[in-house]
Amino acid sequence: MTITTKAYDAPFKLKVLLWMKENSASSRKAAATFKIAAACTVSRWERLYREGGIMALRDKRRERTMTSGKTPPGKPLTAPYPTFHSAEEDH
Repeated sequence: MTITTKAYDAPFKLKVLLWMKENSASSRKAAATFKIAAACTVSRWERLYREGGIMALRDKRRERTMTSGKTPPGKPLTAPYPTFHSAEEDH
């Protein structure tokens, strides 16, 4: 049997943590109640929330842009240099 993992958003994670607090429940009980594959996932959320609040529960993978470090084809590596004209050329 394969257990599929799922990305959970910050409000869901907070909901789980608040439920645990209200019910004096363990991370194992919360994982079973909310159908989360591993209790260690909930434990990690607890630690993150304790250390950094709701912002620490956000999924940082979704916020990354262009992690490969490669420049897209046809895109210059740097901005083009500006061209300057002398005052004599303007006349």
